Amino acid sequence: MIKTYLKLIVAIFFSSNVVAQSAWITYNTSNSGILSNSISSIKIDTQGNKWIGTNKGLCKFDGTNWKTYTTSNSGLTNNTILSITIDDKGNVWMGTAIGLCKFDGTNWTSYKSPNSIACNSIAIDLDGTKWVASTSGVWKFDGVKWLQYNSTNSGIIDNLVYSIVIDSKGVKWIATASGVSKFDGTNWINYYKGDKFGSYLWQGCTSIIIDKKGNKLILNYADLKNYNDTNWVSLSSGTLSNNGSGNPDDIKANTLVIDNQNHKWYGTAEGVYQFDNINLKKYTKTNSGLASNKIYSIAVDIQDRKWIGTDSGLVILSGSGDSKLCNTYYENNCILLNYNKNCGNSTLSLSINKDVLTSYKHYWILRDSLNNEIRDTNSTLTFNNNQLFKLTHKITGVVSPYGQALQLEDNYCHGTIGINLPLQIKDTALNTIPICMVTNQNGYNLIVWDNLDNKYVSTYRIYKQNQTTSKYDLVHEQSKHLVSEWLDTLSKPNSNIDRYKISIIDSCGNETSLSSNHTTMLLSSNVGLNGTVNLSWNKYEGFDYQNFEIWRSTDGVNFNLISTVANNSYAYIDNTPPTTAWYQVRITKSDACNPSKRIFTSVNSNIISKEGKSLGLKAIESELLNIYPNPAKGSFVLNSSVLMLGKSFDVVDVLGRVMYSSIINSTSQLINIENLEIGTYFITSKDISALKLIKE
Repeated sequence: MIKTYLKLIVAIFFSSNVVAQSAWITYNTSNSGILSNSISSIKIDTQGNKWIGTNKGLCKFDGTNWKTYTTSNSGLTNNTILSITIDDKGNVWMGTAIGLCKFDGTNWTSYKSPNSIACNSIAIDLDGTKWVASTSGVWKFDGVKWLQYNSTNSGIIDNLVYSIVIDSKGVKWIATASGVSKFDGTNWINYYKGDKFGSYLWQGCTSIIIDKKGNKLILNYADLKNYNDTNWVSLSSGTLSNNGSGNPDDIKANTLVIDNQNHKWYGTAEGVYQFDNINLKKYTKTNSGLASNKIYSIAVDIQDRKWIGTDSGLVILSGSGDSKLCNTYYENNCILLNYNKNCGNSTLSLSINKDVLTSYKHYWILRDSLNNEIRDTNSTLTFNNNQLFKLTHKITGVVSPYGQALQLEDNYCHGTIGINLPLQIKDTALNTIPICMVTNQNGYNLIVWDNLDNKYVSTYRIYKQNQTTSKYDLVHEQSKHLVSEWLDTLSKPNSNIDRYKISIIDSCGNETSLSSNHTTMLLSSNVGLNGTVNLSWNKYEGFDYQNFEIWRSTDGVNFNLISTVANNSYAYIDNTPPTTAWYQVRITKSDACNPSKRIFTSVNSNIISKEGKSLGLKAIESELLNIYPNPAKGSFVLNSSVLMLGKSFDVVDVLGRVMYSSIINSTSQLINIENLEIGTYFITSKDISALKLIKE
């Protein structure tokens, strides 16, 4: 198990006469592999790769190599990339001029939007639902269906939507041409110039983000606002030169970011602004290294570099943006690439500005377990056309807790600069976890496991034994953020004995070995002499248990325990069966499964009649829908049968008013009710009787 990691600390040591500098670097079609000079969107993944949207396709830049994707060599359906976001599985979602595209690193999937809407911005909620900002309102996409919210059918203030973000409570904040709309799933609140909330927003709001404290930062044509859910504060005091009359086409949804020092950076049609929480600075083509004043997108990487998309190329700013003396090597111009402090066996690469490079001596300093210094003189130093030198060193195996460092001896500014790069302390890899149980639920196999409380877990993978080849095939991958259970809707527990295994994908993309298997119970029956019923089943494999329980029902719904048999017995004879009889074999698990939201204590076989007929998907109303916990406080889990998937439900109060509406898109989904008053509510659907819910 990974026990602890050293925090990533960059420590800079230099003499008093060495001055920290900044560097402006531009990538364009003449000096790099970028597809176009018009950069509409930039996102940076957990591996440090830059995903760059242009009007001619998508680019991936790893700091050294460029890879490009267009409609001619990929699954892109349109080359105009307006927005990019990355989900918790690492999938890259692109908003194009005609809909959404998803790229998982290997496969492409396209989702054409209704009327081929332009996707200006994409936000993804905890359920994996995509919320898309467009010129025709906000669109909700669950992977299958598109649902539109516009000024005709909802409370949104304007149909021209530039940006959308989702806060920790699941509330959507929507920047439009007429102000900001807030949508909690039921109610709409609008903020605009002259509203009763004191927002004093100018008409057009183009970009909105949420900081670590939950403050909403909103950029409009003339100002940058901060809203803490109580008060509105102007940060730039109306100093943007557009003065409320800017051209919406010149201001994009991806131009507001917060850097690692909590400084705000935002782009306009006339340059880049930096607000350090006290002072406001403006950088233009005249007073800085910007390639153009027209800014379309900004992103910040782990080294605090600003990646700025313009209409004249991609600009990288290292440092504060100021220009000072001593144009030599400076600490913020040493760019660390291909480095994940949580992952071993990686390559450290640093791009170094070539100014007066001949006056430096470059080498890696390694330290052993006793902190003895070892100089690696075999590091590779290369040069490329972008005026950068790259020094690389390969890390293998478990590294010392003392880390590694790049040392540069400066003979020009008469100082020594050292950048410490502490790496991970890694004891062992993540261990394989076991499946907790596989049980029958509504005629399908339900796989349940315990969700690890470990930040290095990324996803879980479920493998199923192939009935033909006996090999285990990957059948499902699921984020750790979801309830740790999965219903195999392709299973046939009434006719097959299935075997499942599980593995973990960690935050570095490494997969653990597969767990031991769990084998389902297949129950069969026939009528014997004198009307007796003969039952037989196979051994359940996966954990130890004391005995098998024989349960019987006359209606296939309400079961009673009629007998138990030893754990090495796989047959039972019912000598006195009723006229109509259904049977199920169960195992009680001594330590229950708790997949975050509900508890399982029993492994169930399929349900079968005494004549050997399967119950199958019997529409048992009590099993179609249930809620947990009840009473609930901030949220509850809605558990549903596969029969309810795709159906709508409402949360209504005692007066019959609808407080929340949604679609059942999963057999287990989290419903946020923090905004509801304390009291009694009902979960209603046309397919079931109402369920009572108590909000505490």
